[in-house]
Amino acid sequence: MNHKEFTEPLEVAEDRREENLSIQRSVLDQIIQEREYQRSRWGSEHDLQHTKEDWLVILMAYVGKMAAECHPYRDRKDPEALKAVRKRFAQAAAISAAAMEALERLKP
Repeated sequence: MNHKEFTEPLEVAEDRREENLSIQRSVLDQIIQEREYQRSRWGSEHDLQHTKEDWLVILMAYVGKMAAECHPYRDRKDPEALKAVRKRFAQAAAISAAAMEALERLKP
């Protein structure tokens, strides 16, 4: 399959633009909240101690744990399961953001 098979027709995409933007804002807000929690817990200086390889290992370890925990989240209609899996994805995205922030701080 290629990317074109997953794209919506332009008129459908335009109809959903506001809905998509609203969902994106909500998702990014959740990631920012998680990132703020992580920063309050560990601090920015802690993040600077990690190499890019460390960040990859941290992220992959977290994603591996998420994969192992996925079984309880199979029921897409269970609100608690959906809430838990969204939280896990926000945590993983925030770890990626922490890595990007640390690398950004190291730029010459």
